[in-house]
Amino acid sequence: MVESAFATLREALSTAPVLQLPAFYKLFIIQCDASGTGFGMVLHQGAGPLAYVSHPFAQHGPSRPTLAAISLGSSLPHAHRPF
Repeated sequence: MVESAFATLREALSTAPVLQLPAFYKLFIIQCDASGTGFGMVLHQGAGPLAYVSHPFAQHGPSRPTLAAISLGSSLPHAHRPF
């Protein structure tokens, strides 16, 4: 059981995710997460990712609260995918 879990994890980490095509009649969902070192976002419609982005914060900059970090990053996907 441990070997199969490790094989699944290794496969997931070594292959690129396949992006889905958007269905414009469905709801778009943006999931955000942030830490002290950066933030990430995934745009999806439930089945798989449509787009994703992650960005590190400058190491010499001031520390940001998590909500502020997520708010800062919420405009970034618009630059990448103008859906």
